[in-house]
Amino acid sequence: MHRTIHDGLIYGTVGFSAGFVLGVLREVSLIPMLGAELGRLIEFAVATIAIVAVGWWLVARRRPARSFWSWFGVGLLGVATLLLLESALALLVLDMPLGAYLAEFDVRQGALFPIGLLVMVLAPAILGASARH
Repeated sequence: MHRTIHDGLIYGTVGFSAGFVLGVLREVSLIPMLGAELGRLIEFAVATIAIVAVGWWLVARRRPARSFWSWFGVGLLGVATLLLLESALALLVLDMPLGAYLAEFDVRQGALFPIGLLVMVLAPAILGASARH
């Protein structure tokens, strides 16, 4: 249980940090060069690859392999940690209006963030299960 909590906190913090760096690159480089839509799509693809890589790294450094549900717990705690950090940054530091922040979660409006969170939850569990076989 201790390792699950520890790994979940690391996963969320590293995921947030990667997303922060990629978000800055998106705003400073990709969007001015390629436009908003393509810039966001490219950043989403790179962020997804990065989060799967972090999940793989966590699974690779934890032998013997854990159960699917233990890795699923790592993913859930990682997303909770990322959302806590993300919300604090957006709402408290950047003073983003709550409605604008919540719009980032609306897939009907083209938001990709919830899809990334789903990948983040599932990556350690899927990678961990495949590492056991």
